[in-house]
Amino acid sequence: RPPQVHPPASSPVLELRDVTLRYKKRTILHRISLAATKGEVIGVVGHNGAGKTTFSRALCGLHKDCEGQFLWDGQAMERKNRLKRSYMVMQDVNYELFAESVEAECSFGIRNPDLTLAASTLEELGLAPYRERHPNTLSGGQKQRVAVAVSMICGKDLLVFDEPTSGLDFDSMTQVAGLIRRLSELGKVIFIVTHDFEFVCRTCSRVLHFDEGEMPVLCFRWKGEVVYETEENQSCSPAAPLGRGAKGMAVPGRASGDGRGPVHCGALY
Repeated sequence: RPPQVHPPASSPVLELRDVTLRYKKRTILHRISLAATKGEVIGVVGHNGAGKTTFSRALCGLHKDCEGQFLWDGQAMERKNRLKRSYMVMQDVNYELFAESVEAECSFGIRNPDLTLAASTLEELGLAPYRERHPNTLSGGQKQRVAVAVSMICGKDLLVFDEPTSGLDFDSMTQVAGLIRRLSELGKVIFIVTHDFEFVCRTCSRVLHFDEGEMPVLCFRWKGEVVYETEENQSCSPAAPLGRGAKGMAVPGRASGDGRGPVHCGALY
């Protein structure tokens, strides 16, 4: 029998209510609503052009054409507030590394940086041996860690990773996965835009699937399985990862969170 769906252990810290996003007057996502608690790692998947990047930019306050409510701890969070609270690690992290050394990068553009915190963060992320190196001389995984170190030193609570494993080898991918888990333990709210199925399995507790301007699939993952809460039988299979192609298996006696239908489960492996 598949595992039961359990409600979040704590109240939501981030909420989106009826959020609609437009780009060049075209609706990209329509009336999206969700809630996230501290420590959640949420994958964002969907085909190219489904709205994943627009959604992630809106979370960070980088996209202007938005309707609906963004809330943090129950308080409205306007675009400027989202800019202050969030940090995006871009797909090409080279675009956000500017300083001449890793150590300088950790205080670049930060008013009154906490140098003690910067030093301890470099130690925690295994970057202390490279503190005098130019960021461009580091590997892809090390550059990712530098960008994350900056977010931690800035005290950002909402982190968005855009294709964090793009171009990384397996060892670097597993290192980034470990880093994501560490950030989750620190209580960060994390969104990961990715096409990397294995990375989702290693890191995400929940997955949002965007399709045709909507969010028709909400699924949760436990130990090699994905459980969907949707109107239809949605499931996941190696042939159609995080898609809709396979037949689902209903969990007996369990209704979805909004009462629309049963929870369905499909094996990841």
